[in-house]
Amino acid sequence: MPSNGQFRFTLVESLPRLAWCARVPRGDADVTVCHGPWVECSSRAFFEGAWSGNPLETRFDEARTFTGSGARLTDDGIIFATSTHTLEPIHLLRRADEILCSNSLHFLLAEAGDAVDIDYPYYDADIMTIMFGIQRHEPSVPTANGNAVYQYYHCNIAVSRDLKIEKRDKPRPPAFKTFEDYSAFLFSEAAAVTENAAAPQRRTRYQPMATVSSGYDSSAGAVIGKAAGCREAFTFTTARRNFADREDSGARIAAILGLSITEFNYFASRPARTDFPEAEFIATGHGGDDVTMMIAEPVLSGKLVYMGYHGDKIWDKHHKAPGPYIVRGDTSGCSLAEFRLRVGFINLPIPFIGCVEHPAIHAISNSSEMAPWSMNNNYDRPVPRRIVEQAGVARSLFGQTKKAITTPYQSNMGINPPMQEILSEASYEDFQDFIRPVKRYERFGHKVHYDVMHRLYLLNQRAVWSGKLKRAMAVFLLKAPTQVAVPWKYAKPRSNNSLAFHWAAEKMKQRYARSC
Repeated sequence: MPSNGQFRFTLVESLPRLAWCARVPRGDADVTVCHGPWVECSSRAFFEGAWSGNPLETRFDEARTFTGSGARLTDDGIIFATSTHTLEPIHLLRRADEILCSNSLHFLLAEAGDAVDIDYPYYDADIMTIMFGIQRHEPSVPTANGNAVYQYYHCNIAVSRDLKIEKRDKPRPPAFKTFEDYSAFLFSEAAAVTENAAAPQRRTRYQPMATVSSGYDSSAGAVIGKAAGCREAFTFTTARRNFADREDSGARIAAILGLSITEFNYFASRPARTDFPEAEFIATGHGGDDVTMMIAEPVLSGKLVYMGYHGDKIWDKHHKAPGPYIVRGDTSGCSLAEFRLRVGFINLPIPFIGCVEHPAIHAISNSSEMAPWSMNNNYDRPVPRRIVEQAGVARSLFGQTKKAITTPYQSNMGINPPMQEILSEASYEDFQDFIRPVKRYERFGHKVHYDVMHRLYLLNQRAVWSGKLKRAMAVFLLKAPTQVAVPWKYAKPRSNNSLAFHWAAEKMKQRYARSC
């Protein structure tokens, strides 16, 4: 067996394509890694994804841009590496004499002989807190057996042979002073990741594909992808119904860039499936936003997909509090994880590249050099506008009004939509059967507690938003609260939507029960 003197990898091939789960015992012993057939494995490392570096060296934990996950042996133990974006975590469960680690929560639970707790209603609310940034998200969720599963984002996790865990920072990008500095970094990192993904040394090679719409972010990603060798794209033609202008196709932009285009209309041709396709999106705990991507499955396998997630924050000229902690305000893109692992593609969200330098990027967006590309309105992103316009796309063809195609069952703001609007007929009927015997509150005291905390949340939120309170406290040289102190899980009235995660987890249990 390959060894570093402390740990040895024992590799067991399983399904789905890009999922893996490692069982790390205490002491000098085998680390059993159950992995999908598209996970790249060597004597000292395994990974799925791509990074801005040499694939032969497998130093993905040291890359400034890494999308995917993996682990490698070191002289001191093992380093597990998360992506440099925050769309997907690495999940870790610690027991007395072993640690289980996986890029899938449900694979980890299956390998641990554990499950989600049907009496714990806050899974999605806890998991979605990554939208508040890497410093404020809930670090763990409970299990049915009383364990805790820890979620790690944007970091490396070093595990020693005595199972000591050390969280390590990712390498930082260079300081950006001008648009040229920043754009050069975006283009060079994307090109390096693209080269890595298609390297001939790989067991599975990925061809680049862009997403493109009428908005800023995916259009900029398509331009950057084209420069890296991308030749094809896909688009959704229609935004969701709450936008006055629902036309969202990026076909004209793709034509100008010389990209072949495949168009999808999810809302007109939503598949009438009976295999509960929404479950793998909802099972991530991130609101199921990206369920619309199911219709694009035929073009995604074996692709490195340029995406625009996080552009609405990192490139917004009017962002009020730019910082290094990747605060998003939503979890768009995060519900792709289980779908991605099964279908077999790599997502490369371009705006996340170098995003920890948000203050510098924001300063560039507001600099005098970017004035010619500023629209001076509420939907104003000079950086992607300059990238796209300099590629030959006319100003009027993109970035005119904000649109979206995502359809979450658990929204980050406001009241959740009815589940029958989110689920297909077969899935909704199955969901209703699942929740029928489940009590919304285990005891009356739980209902009282939740109702009180919900009201406290609303009061706390009102105080944070109150201009009068800010002015009154300023008179006494006091600092007004800037964020709600009551946990976000109490933000909305309790509904059956919170049981959608549990329903989806049951479907994933069936998938991973057949793995190792």
